[in-house]
Amino acid sequence: MGKRFLCAVSALITALAACFSTACGDKTPTTETVTVYGEFYTVQEAYDNKLLTLDDFAFIEKNEKTPENYVALDDETRSKIHDDYYATHALVGDDMQMINYGSYNGCRAVFVQDMYYDIFFDTLERIPWKYYKIENEKGERTFYSIFFWRLRIWKEYDAPMEKEKPSMPNGVFLSLKQAYELGYLTRDQLQQIANGSCSNDNIIDQETEAKIIRDYKALDMETDFNRIKCHGVYRDNIVLHVWDYCFFDPLGQGFNINIDGIWISEIVPLLRVWIPIEKIKAEII
Repeated sequence: MGKRFLCAVSALITALAACFSTACGDKTPTTETVTVYGEFYTVQEAYDNKLLTLDDFAFIEKNEKTPENYVALDDETRSKIHDDYYATHALVGDDMQMINYGSYNGCRAVFVQDMYYDIFFDTLERIPWKYYKIENEKGERTFYSIFFWRLRIWKEYDAPMEKEKPSMPNGVFLSLKQAYELGYLTRDQLQQIANGSCSNDNIIDQETEAKIIRDYKALDMETDFNRIKCHGVYRDNIVLHVWDYCFFDPLGQGFNINIDGIWISEIVPLLRVWIPIEKIKAEII
């Protein structure tokens, strides 16, 4: 009898507390969510989770030039993958597109192109290795074409799920060429960079550096980040040396790029431009 009484009192207190909270207004902030239909995996993650086998990946690589051999992507599934990408990325480039690479064990393989997440992909064409590697639990490696860096494996959930909406980054990374073509760097500034000279302001404060590092580590790409160093600040746009061992040239050879007639030596660590999000948002709006 005593236990029943205590339980009744406990329930009453809980109910009154809930009513009081509702009447007064619960000030606890709620997390904004988005609806997603499936999960994206990198190639290595898909292999680790046994979603695809090495034979599956070998088939993808073998038929890169003959896409008609891949299982076609139906409109409904394409729409779900497309919506999931937009839902799970705070920013999506104007050039975003997905290319079908077939169906495997209930998963879809798609190549994702997005200017905000491809800042190093083209670099792989220029450094000594031109491959993507999958490593098993024994440390054994299997090598595949470089396009595997931007290949994503999408697995649909049994039912749609709610996930926390991704937060807006502090800024975005662009290659020197992208930054110039979009007007964030002038030709005179490019020439200054090509001459190996920094802008007058080549020191950034610790808060800004921390923001840049957080943004880099949050990028939707496989990285092995080490550190950054400011090369110059141009109208609040920060040109950086980025040390990332996924894109590291052990021979230090580097390469030359031509941007509007200006030759710039890209010696690893690579130069990238960080644009404050306020500028990006202003252009989007």
